[in-house]
Amino acid sequence: MRKAAISFGTRECDAATAIVQAQLSGTDGIMGAYPAIWPLIPSHERASACHLSWADRRYALGDAVNIELAGCYRRHHAPLARTLVLGKPAKRLLDLGQAIAEVQNEALAAVRPAMTCADVEAIWSGVLRRHGYDKDSRLGYAVGLGYPPDWAELTASFRPGDTTVLEPNMTFHMLGGVWLEGYGLEISETFVVPDRGADVLTDFERSLIVKDA
Repeated sequence: MRKAAISFGTRECDAATAIVQAQLSGTDGIMGAYPAIWPLIPSHERASACHLSWADRRYALGDAVNIELAGCYRRHHAPLARTLVLGKPAKRLLDLGQAIAEVQNEALAAVRPAMTCADVEAIWSGVLRRHGYDKDSRLGYAVGLGYPPDWAELTASFRPGDTTVLEPNMTFHMLGGVWLEGYGLEISETFVVPDRGADVLTDFERSLIVKDA
């Protein structure tokens, strides 16, 4: 069993090393591969911004760590993001985590062929606003084959005005991330568009993750 990469007192760079090793080694039945993007694991106040890697510091009690990684097999990517808190989370994180989890659940359940990318974004943002939050960045994007520096296809995006029509077997990364002053939280899923609903490619608890002291 692998030791948890993100722990109290561990250097962020050492956590990144353990994550990359796991990505490259794969499993007993499936070989590993290098993903198109390095581990995105900002913590503490750096968790208030997206797409940051690691810093020269040790994880401390109360840290929130945004973790965005991808499984990669024969260059096909399945990104996944979650936020991990070391110790007791602040109420603002608990509230935001509950909101984003509920919004993700509703948006994923609503995905259908013939919707547009803008339709998906409008559903997600509408539910998020009911919780009292706003997201001013795109919600997600198409994924598939990828090479550095990006696993996104750079085609369709979940954002206002994108009229790309969803068709069965399209694959998207729905990045439910909200970044606010001094903190942020991410809960994402990669899914395939089937005949009805979203066919999520991963099976991981869709919530804020808390690691006790």
